Amino acid sequence: MELHQLRIFLKVIEHASFSRAAAALHLTQPAVSQQIRALEEELGLELLQRIGRTIRPTKAGEVLLEYARNILTLAEKGERALAEFRAERRGRLILGAGNTNITFRLPPLLQEYRRREPGVEVVVKAGNSHQLLALLDEGQIDVALVTSPVEGRAFHFIPLFHDEIILILPPEHPFGGKGSLTPEDLPGVPAILFARGSGFRRFLDNAFARAGYRPEVLMELESIEGIKRLVQIGLGLSFLPRVAVEEELKGGSLRTLPVAGLVPATRTTHAVYRPEPFLPTPLRAFLELLHEFYGKSPGPES
Repeated sequence: MELHQLRIFLKVIEHASFSRAAAALHLTQPAVSQQIRALEEELGLELLQRIGRTIRPTKAGEVLLEYARNILTLAEKGERALAEFRAERRGRLILGAGNTNITFRLPPLLQEYRRREPGVEVVVKAGNSHQLLALLDEGQIDVALVTSPVEGRAFHFIPLFHDEIILILPPEHPFGGKGSLTPEDLPGVPAILFARGSGFRRFLDNAFARAGYRPEVLMELESIEGIKRLVQIGLGLSFLPRVAVEEELKGGSLRTLPVAGLVPATRTTHAVYRPEPFLPTPLRAFLELLHEFYGKSPGPES
């Protein structure tokens, strides 16, 4: 049973005709018929039958049809993977991530990835976890870095790192003399929070509810940099990932205090990708890089 025989077999079923299949394959009709006969003789089964003027698969042909499609799909994937090496190019990696990871986590990763894989075209798409998982499900991206749980989805995922969420204040805030706070200290203090609808805001709202804290929301923004600037000039407090404010904390333009039962809290970022028999080279190289950066095996969890 050879690949070209399976391709001819599929084309005959697709067109329900030997002559139309021959035209589509740029072969003569006798050549198509000969290959089908050879396949039937090898398998010892009749695979096609004529019903009126139409060619239809027999029961045995219907069974072979599903396997033939899978075999040819895998063969095409293998050919594409090998073509990358023949053409001395390594394809494309389409990566999805949230704004925090794009700004504060991806730059060193992509810098090293570019050094190792200079021929790969890298495309980065921004979105929240829900949006990115939908894109992944549709095959529009190869891998997503998401923070919301992914259980119950038909993906492989690797937990990478934990982001600490902290309270940030301007350096001259009246809370400055305290070493720690409780949720009871916070009501009445204006809060500048990330916009509703985002996974990060849902995480915060759940944390607030557990702690019994109802923030007095002064403003909502979709920009972490904007939130930091407004807190720095004294308009209110906020809650952000520590990785997003490391420079400001070190430079003294922001400060942080723990809030009992509320912050610090942590969110875990996962690398998520679709299960495939053979991962494309650009994706495999990126997963290996994640393993080196974060010490997590690129072997999947499901």
